[in-house]
Amino acid sequence: MSLFGRNDQAVTANSTTTRESTTGAPLGTFALVKGSGNGTSPISMGSNAHFGNTSPGSRASVDVNMFNNTTPGAFTTNQTVGIFGVSATEMANNILNNSTEMPQHAGWNLRKAGTGSIISFTTNGGTQTAYNNTDVIVVTSQQAGGNASITFTTNATGGNLQFTIANKGAGFTNVTIPTSNISITNSTGGTASGNATVTYFTATAGGRAGRVHYETLVAFGSLGAQTAAYGTPAIANDASTDNTKFPGV
Repeated sequence: MSLFGRNDQAVTANSTTTRESTTGAPLGTFALVKGSGNGTSPISMGSNAHFGNTSPGSRASVDVNMFNNTTPGAFTTNQTVGIFGVSATEMANNILNNSTEMPQHAGWNLRKAGTGSIISFTTNGGTQTAYNNTDVIVVTSQQAGGNASITFTTNATGGNLQFTIANKGAGFTNVTIPTSNISITNSTGGTASGNATVTYFTATAGGRAGRVHYETLVAFGSLGAQTAAYGTPAIANDASTDNTKFPGV
């Protein structure tokens, strides 16, 4: 990367700037998804691609939006690509907690996470009666347009559900989908008639869901503390939006 800073923040660019600047994330990260062309924010090769502002399709807009990106398909179909600033404290915490989010080194890191579609949907117990064959289960994806849908048949009492994956969906980042992403409705979108809850259901994604790869772009241990002396590891939570993956102090 051509330029970078030590603060855990995105590059500076907006709709009126003429040039990107940074005291945080590296400039030029657009090159890491250049040519993808198939995400929701593809790189444009048009006349405004080199603009330093965030006009649609500009490389600057990609540099801005790559910071802490966790949205599947934002730049590359079937993949989540983002730039993360990881302090020495955050790195140590994730090692201590045996986190799956494990860069090779503190500093600026490129994160690529695979995604997948739903490959199985099962029940794990609980009472299931009074359902209708027209009820629909929806598994919500982070990826726009990526929701999966499940239909089922029942016995005479509306139980003993037999599931069919009507739409596998796309963009699921976890192998086991959280129950908060599962909902069930009647044929018109209202409340289903049965008495089971979504906690009785298990949705599983395949493909590359759950696979995460890190590449260290700039390795250094003082990232994240704006007032600390250079060479001093960050000792305070950087209050960044990446703290779900990289908890601070």
